[in-house]
Amino acid sequence: MPWNNTVLGTALLASLLAATPCWGAEQEIVWSQTDGLRYEIYHSSTTEGVWEQPEKLTDNNANNHHPAFAIAPNGTRWIFWSAVRPDGISIQYLVGDDGKWSEPISLKMEEISSSIAPSVLIDEKGVVWMVWAGNNGTNQDEVYWNRYTGSSWQKPQMINTANQVPDIRPEISRNEQGQLEVRWQGFREGKYRDLVSVWNGSAWSPEQEFEKEKKENKELPVLPDFVPQGSQYVLLEVPASKETGK
Repeated sequence: MPWNNTVLGTALLASLLAATPCWGAEQEIVWSQTDGLRYEIYHSSTTEGVWEQPEKLTDNNANNHHPAFAIAPNGTRWIFWSAVRPDGISIQYLVGDDGKWSEPISLKMEEISSSIAPSVLIDEKGVVWMVWAGNNGTNQDEVYWNRYTGSSWQKPQMINTANQVPDIRPEISRNEQGQLEVRWQGFREGKYRDLVSVWNGSAWSPEQEFEKEKKENKELPVLPDFVPQGSQYVLLEVPASKETGK
């Protein structure tokens, strides 16, 4: 079963029911907050129900927003975000393994001048799927996707139908049939509409409009005190380790 994120207002909450990560934590959280100069990306986890001291993961002379966080079946952590600078917006990420984090990595997208608001899912084979809103210089955002299969990122490709109107806020997840799908908002016939495309094993299906289900008022999770109110965050509930019993 894949590990994915479910949107809850400013929160992204996921229950992870697959492999056991090497950290052995019960919960992990990634969020964006200001350090007094810029917005940075932070991470923390729990051990026996107690939150560890927050760790700042970025210091890159950018305002870092829209964190996306997923854990691979082998326990590797992947964190993505929007790095906002005066000369543009790009997507950066870092990878965590055995409790250690890589340096931030910038995704190279030569044909896309601006990229923002990533959404990520890692499948049962460990393939990292990412979607985001990007701009190729036409002044209208499009929905793009690519994936990392273990050695390199594929070339970004557009999901939505080519047009001259905005397509924004994409989110990747599994549908009830277990298929990968991307949902987003696209400006069609004078207003924003909810659109979806499904992965058929080799390509994304043509976009279709769908009607959003009415969401029940769900109780939001209790966050640690060090996460500022209103923060953009991803909270993962991590399965217990069979070896440690944590």
